[in-house]
Amino acid sequence: MKTKSVTILKLICILVCVALTSSNVLALNGTIYWNDSTANHSWGTVANWTPLDSNPRVPDATDWAAIQSAGVNTPVINSAGATCFYAFVGLNSGVGALNVTTGGNLTTANDIYLGWFDVSAGAASMNISGGVVQCGSWPGHDFYVGGTGSGTAALTMSAGTLDAKTIYTSGAAGITSTFDLSGGAVSTGGLNLGYANTGTLDMTGGQLVASWIALGFGGGEGIISLDGGFIATSDITGTLTDGYIDITAGELRLAGNWTTGANATTLNNYITATTIRAYGGAGTVNVAYNSDRGETFVTGVVPEPCTLAILGLGAVIAGFRKRR
Repeated sequence: MKTKSVTILKLICILVCVALTSSNVLALNGTIYWNDSTANHSWGTVANWTPLDSNPRVPDATDWAAIQSAGVNTPVINSAGATCFYAFVGLNSGVGALNVTTGGNLTTANDIYLGWFDVSAGAASMNISGGVVQCGSWPGHDFYVGGTGSGTAALTMSAGTLDAKTIYTSGAAGITSTFDLSGGAVSTGGLNLGYANTGTLDMTGGQLVASWIALGFGGGEGIISLDGGFIATSDITGTLTDGYIDITAGELRLAGNWTTGANATTLNNYITATTIRAYGGAGTVNVAYNSDRGETFVTGVVPEPCTLAILGLGAVIAGFRKRR
């Protein structure tokens, strides 16, 4: 728990610093801005970047890469070698987007921010359809799906790998964040969904391995819709404070035996409170310990047909009332 407290304190300190210094980000000599002047959309083309120090180059491990792509085509990373110190996708009140495709490799020396906004609403997105995204070397750095300010931030991943020390969503009260995971592999020390506002993980495939998972741990709300693939974690004790995990077709894998002792009490309390639920609360949560793997598998059992019929009738009635 100490590690989580230190990590969260780090986030708070960063956000305070952002509030004090975000207006000065544009003045940093190491900042390089995306312009796509050649219209080939390639991260690796020198002419597609505008450095403040007038030294033409693509970002290197000492540069802050800033992508404000409102009216400018989205940069694409489709080969190895893309790097920077920090990556800002969506800066101040701008719109930013970044695509990482098969064969692409982005390695940052520090954090990645989808959304570093000022008081105006911005929008940031990143699509990983292949390749590798690495936030720093071991023990790594953080990935923020919604860093600060107000606006929206979206991470979509269908293939490839993503490695980060901690993944945060909705780092500020003004940001709503989504993470759509349909394929690929995510590895992180911690997943903090909905830190300060609503943050969602919609998972239909792939795998996500996290040492710990927190929902709404900073006052927001975290929602996981697990409809495919699996989430593996070691710790959910005391961290699912605001939000829920809804399991349908996917699996939640907990390290160790959560069918006896204190772990069983914790898990049963979450299930009783519907913090962990199945099929929107209409199904049954099944818990089974696999001694060969040393993991507890938490899955959702399909509701009985009569329950589904009642839910369907309720939806029809609700729609009728709405039309009236």
